[in-house]
Amino acid sequence: MRSGEAEWALVGGADALTRRTFAGFHRLGLVASDRCRPFDADREGLLTAEGAGILLLESLDSARARGARVYAELLGYGLNCDAHHPTAPNMDSVAQVMRLALATRASSPRRSTSSRRTAPAPPPTTSPRSGPSARCSGTARPAPSP
Repeated sequence: MRSGEAEWALVGGADALTRRTFAGFHRLGLVASDRCRPFDADREGLLTAEGAGILLLESLDSARARGARVYAELLGYGLNCDAHHPTAPNMDSVAQVMRLALATRASSPRRSTSSRRTAPAPPPTTSPRSGPSARCSGTARPAPSP
């Protein structure tokens, strides 16, 4: 759309759960025994599920021309593969993908108005001061000792 080749695009994805996938998470000891509690300090694991979604992406001019309600603007994106550990993301890799996303838009990191929040199965090992957002913006400080 940015190149002008299309005014709109349908984009989507799906994540199918298989017995092998569930068995792999279970063998790694990552599956919760009771319920999903992603932001609970005492969480013990994850619960697996399937999901799918489709979005209509279109230029702002196209949306306005048809009188559509605009729910969000995609200002940039980044993509990489952080396959260092099944539940503990590599903070430098996450910061790298944030920098890639910011490189495709005109505004600075401090003007970002949204972020993705996750809660890995085991509690996180980094603080907000040393995590990927701080590394991306150049304000990272060493994490406090436990």
